[in-house]
Amino acid sequence: MRKYKEKKFHSKVVHSCKYQVVWCTQNQRDILKDDVALRLREIIKESMEVEEVEGEIINLEISPSYVHLIVSVNPQFGIDKLVRHLKRKTSGPLREEFTSVKGRVSSTWTLSYYVNTLDSSTPGAIKEYLMSQQPK
Repeated sequence: MRKYKEKKFHSKVVHSCKYQVVWCTQNQRDILKDDVALRLREIIKESMEVEEVEGEIINLEISPSYVHLIVSVNPQFGIDKLVRHLKRKTSGPLREEFTSVKGRVSSTWTLSYYVNTLDSSTPGAIKEYLMSQQPK
């Protein structure tokens, strides 16, 4: 995991958008154990490191039937795009590499996911942004 930074700067946007995301295996099957969980962790980290993904992992937990992720994402990239990217990038390799995954479910992931924001906005952060925008 890359070291987490509080604020991100992308062209004209300064942001601190953090999300908690959870998605489940199909029928909540306990297929994310042992080597499968280790490989899933590797794939998620690799998928986040590609340049077109504008996000950063803060915390990643893998339970036997779901993934729990806390992530910082550029609002212009979007959390939905990030979740779809991760589900797409992880499903195929897991099904190809582990017969225990392919044989137990028709699809690795459910179509849904849970997301909520982790609010970090403070009057100090807003004041700091406003001060940074003043002409020097």
